[in-house]
Amino acid sequence: MRLFTGIKINAGDEIIEMQRYFKNRYRMKAVEIENMHITLKFIGEVDDREVEKIDSILSGIYFNGFNIKLRGAGAFPDERRARVIWIGIISDDLLKLGREVSEKLSMYNDEKFSPHLTIGRLKDITNISEDLKKYRERDFGEFYVDHFSLYKSTLTPNGPVYDEIKKYFSRD
Repeated sequence: MRLFTGIKINAGDEIIEMQRYFKNRYRMKAVEIENMHITLKFIGEVDDREVEKIDSILSGIYFNGFNIKLRGAGAFPDERRARVIWIGIISDDLLKLGREVSEKLSMYNDEKFSPHLTIGRLKDITNISEDLKKYRERDFGEFYVDHFSLYKSTLTPNGPVYDEIKKYFSRD
């Protein structure tokens, strides 16, 4: 099964408006509103027996609840050759949690935590730097985080389906 850890985000009107803006201008597959999340760690394909081990590792992570601020926007790999459009995240506590989850699950892959909220994937490599200007300094909301989750990701012809396996709550 294909797994990742993440924090679900409830998309506000500003995020939906930004998705609509880029979808109307480019060939972009928008992330479904119900699938919006911040990935802490993509684990990848694992045997069913690994889930218990992963759960044990994640259960040993202790953190206090914290606020995150969604602000600014950008693209991967960069604005002139964009494939993924994202919203930035400001939170030292999220960085700390993301790094801890990433380090403790590094045996599955060694990708470093890069905090962002993906809003869409472009079907063609595109220069979107001019259109991103209006979003670079925009605030998209603030959220309180009191848990993260382990998700199973199933890829379907209609897009991914995310099933929450377990929640890991803050200690406060």
